[in-house]
Amino acid sequence: MKLQLYQQYFIMFFFILLSLYTVILIHSSAAIVLSHKNEHKEKLPDHQMNLSATESSGSNPWSNAFNFKGVWGAQIDPRTGILSVHVKAGSLLSNFGHGPNIDLEVNYSSNANTNVDGLGTGWSWNLTHFNPVTDSLVTSIGQSFYLQHKSNGQWYPLYHKMHDLHIGGTKEKYFIITYANGLRETLDHQGYETMLEQQNGWRAHFTYQPGTHRLQSVSDDSGHKITLLYEKNYVKVISKGSEGQPVSVLLNVKNGELRKLILPLQKSHVGYGMDFSYRGHLLTRISYPTGLTEKFTYNCTDAMKIRTYKNLFTSSLCVITRKSIDPGAGQPVMQETYEYGKTNSNEHNYLGFNAQLTATTSVKKDMLFDAPVSYTYQTQEDNGIFHEIRTYNKYHLLINDQRISDRTGHMLSEIHAFFCHTDQSNGCAHSNFEKLPLTYSQPLKITTKVWSENSNTPAITSEIYRYDKQGRMIFHKDTYGRLSKITYCPLKGGTDCPAEPDGWNMGTLTKSVTVYPYSVGSTIITPVVTRNYYRKLPNRKGHGYILILDHQIRQ
Repeated sequence: MKLQLYQQYFIMFFFILLSLYTVILIHSSAAIVLSHKNEHKEKLPDHQMNLSATESSGSNPWSNAFNFKGVWGAQIDPRTGILSVHVKAGSLLSNFGHGPNIDLEVNYSSNANTNVDGLGTGWSWNLTHFNPVTDSLVTSIGQSFYLQHKSNGQWYPLYHKMHDLHIGGTKEKYFIITYANGLRETLDHQGYETMLEQQNGWRAHFTYQPGTHRLQSVSDDSGHKITLLYEKNYVKVISKGSEGQPVSVLLNVKNGELRKLILPLQKSHVGYGMDFSYRGHLLTRISYPTGLTEKFTYNCTDAMKIRTYKNLFTSSLCVITRKSIDPGAGQPVMQETYEYGKTNSNEHNYLGFNAQLTATTSVKKDMLFDAPVSYTYQTQEDNGIFHEIRTYNKYHLLINDQRISDRTGHMLSEIHAFFCHTDQSNGCAHSNFEKLPLTYSQPLKITTKVWSENSNTPAITSEIYRYDKQGRMIFHKDTYGRLSKITYCPLKGGTDCPAEPDGWNMGTLTKSVTVYPYSVGSTIITPVVTRNYYRKLPNRKGHGYILILDHQIRQ
């Protein structure tokens, strides 16, 4: 079931919630609601003030677009123009390889102006955190939600339908968050993560300095540990496994800024690593030990304006407009430019500026979820070789991705996604979020067109997908007609399937995968079935781990 290169590139946008973590802290007490009146005619008065949304209090707009984040190194979100960075500071191959394995990372978001972990404005650890004041949850896998409390005692993330996240407990005591990937997190009454547990019983534990929220250690059930030491202007992260010497990383934090990440030489604070430069709290430059340098240019005045009705001023989000990559050693500098929908009547963006806006209090609402079903917005990225035009629907889903040659203006490729069992080309014909299917955010079909430089006839491929209520793939048909069907173990267990642990509200163990090859002429080829047989064994601490026995059976 190997996808072609363009299809792999595209589908990562849809499964990005399961990728690496980045923190987006958007705390708002005055959300914005969309009115359908004068939908494409709203213009902002010229005399209004421009304020940075990160500097104004209680007026930050909120959008579900902040939930789609994927970070590797320094990444710019094409929806929002927000810069995200992650750097690994420590690691733990815990419980002799049984897991859960920990990569302790520092993450930066240009849209966050807080310093919750003492690492510098915009920086934080990749740990789940719940804010009991604003009812906002930021997860370690990159999601950012406001939580709603239902009468049955259950908490639900706003604008989240899939059954891949279960939140138990009460915020006065603790939260237990269970994920469909087989992990469970426990948060204390202040919203900080204290334990990460696998479905198989192995655990990792998080401790904080007494009386503070400073992370002190990460440890497993077998005595392996990541230790954090807070020295003057430094945070020292020491990783120690079962064998070998400890590995240390130094974070130079000075005057509220994370300035350097250093891999020290032996016990000295002199080593090599990464350097960070800022303008205000905005990260403008990263220098790497290889000589490579990345520079970022922001627009904080007119790139992403929004007017609040009550306070009558214009608030702007700072967005990346240019990224420069200098490899060093006299090599050519590469430039990438970014464009987003602004406030003109013919331009849309992820906040829905073209519509008439009204400020409300206490409601955390995504304006586009009340927009007409036809609402789409575009962003553009140009690397000097080709420019990429991405089109998103009102639910912030990437429905079309075009690459066009800068030299010839010729279309190089186009990828289109279809959602929600609808005939509309833009997907998801429902204008009401409540009527959407649970798996609305996952593509049912992806069609890819690729052109050569001298041809107007593209090569066309397509992939078809189906999912269960937890968002797990249960059916796939590739461009050659090969079918794959996946079944999973039930919660209560069954033949060759152990029961889920107590308190686990979802099952993740794969029971079997059946692959039906495409037919060759009149010959019917027998499908290949891979069955997984599970056996649960206890460990020396009374927990259990799962031994997987794979058998391929040709039927």
